[in-house]
Amino acid sequence: KILHGLSWRLCPPTSLQVGYRILSLLLSQLENATENDTNDTTAKLERGTWEFLRDEVAFQTESAIRDYYFTTQRPSTIAIAAIMNAIEQVNDHAYEHLTTALLRVLKEFAFDSKLVLLEAREQLYCLVNEHEEDDNDYDDTISETTVMASPRSLSGLPAGRSDASCATDAEHSYTTMDKG
Repeated sequence: KILHGLSWRLCPPTSLQVGYRILSLLLSQLENATENDTNDTTAKLERGTWEFLRDEVAFQTESAIRDYYFTTQRPSTIAIAAIMNAIEQVNDHAYEHLTTALLRVLKEFAFDSKLVLLEAREQLYCLVNEHEEDDNDYDDTISETTVMASPRSLSGLPAGRSDASCATDAEHSYTTMDKG
């Protein structure tokens, strides 16, 4: 009745809304890990880490609208790709806990396959870095090494690489993560 009253004019959740929901699930996973082990406070993250993740996920999901590829993907796939890219940029302590929490969430819910998620992650990574390189062309004061300084990020690779090599590196990164 409600749907007929609205004439089926509903909007599905956006990738940003889904991303924020998944981040809240990650936070819940981290809080549960801390509560289960009262001696372990390592799962608690700094407030700045959460603010960074929210901002980066928002930036990346908004950047996704520039590429047709993402119109063919589920909002949850785009959100997870953005979250994986954002997690790559945090410090080692947070990376370990966030990665574990993300894997738990991925196992708990019915998301796209690992290969689809990795492909979307790589496409989004390349799109965002292309956007950042364009910004650097206009502002020469920004060093390429400061765009993403994480040791796990793919930005440390030489500029001008092909998309194929970019995809291989991303798959290797998350394939080895799953084995751990």
